[in-house]
Amino acid sequence: MGDTIPADVRLFEAMNLTADEQSLTGESIPVDKTVDHLEDTELGIGDRTNIAYGTTTVQKGRGRGVVIATGMKTEVGKIAAVSNIEPSTAYLCCYIPQHRGKALPASPRFL
Repeated sequence: MGDTIPADVRLFEAMNLTADEQSLTGESIPVDKTVDHLEDTELGIGDRTNIAYGTTTVQKGRGRGVVIATGMKTEVGKIAAVSNIEPSTAYLCCYIPQHRGKALPASPRFL
């Protein structure tokens, strides 16, 4: 209980397992994990109950699974990769003249 899941894992054993996925999905309630096969291949991250995601924490229970992604290939890694995209110069050229003389918002894209 309280352990951080180190990688994205496809579960093959789950004993009363719930995980706090708030950092990934925003869901405030811990998610019950299962080993059931999910037919729909287009499910969102929050609906894939047979996968435990890296950086989320175990709230109760235990489980075992096969690692399916590590590092930047995990769901959290994909989000991090998208958030590190440099802003386009076209956006800055349009944004800055409109706000001349005003303080710009504190945002990583302007640093």
